[in-house]
Amino acid sequence: MYRGIFVLFFVSLFVSIQCQVPIFGRCTNKYKPMKDFQKLKFMGKWYEAMRFYTIRDVVASCVAVTYDRFDDGRIYVNNEYTNRLTNRRETLTGKFKLTTGENRGVFNVHYDFIPSYIQPYIPGFVPGLVQRFDTLLSIVHTDYDNYAILWTCRNLNQYGHLENAWLLTREQEPSEEIMQSAYGALDKFGMRNLFIKSSQQNCEP
Repeated sequence: MYRGIFVLFFVSLFVSIQCQVPIFGRCTNKYKPMKDFQKLKFMGKWYEAMRFYTIRDVVASCVAVTYDRFDDGRIYVNNEYTNRLTNRRETLTGKFKLTTGENRGVFNVHYDFIPSYIQPYIPGFVPGLVQRFDTLLSIVHTDYDNYAILWTCRNLNQYGHLENAWLLTREQEPSEEIMQSAYGALDKFGMRNLFIKSSQQNCEP
């Protein structure tokens, strides 16, 4: 019985390890979303400065995300990155929706379709299972003008889960002062040692 449980767990990790950091047990609320989150101040373009390592980092660079609010109130999320293998700029668009009220930093991003060549780059996506995909993200902390810390957790099954996190900045090449403030926030939440630097070199603005 126990052998079957471990086989199931490691098969799940083999399928999903390319997307996030695998950890035993189920998701917990160790990184709580910030209170009094102001979604309109969060809108606009952000650049990926740091993140948990994934296999995506081998082929992707110049990652940016833009949150756009339309006149009808809907919010769209545009994820952009440069594929190092093809040197092409690629974009994936999803729909943003707050899930726990207007004043808490938890939101869902829904993607109606995930092209096969993009699937490995989407946090929490398990290739081959579905084309539509939802991911739940928490804004752990942001000052809105300089940086933001996002975190997500997705249960594989009752034996394991996957985590991912990002440090986003408003500027593509933020100043040392801004990065030191961001590092201080990461240290406060005990996250800094888990991050690696993302590549924003030779990128379009």
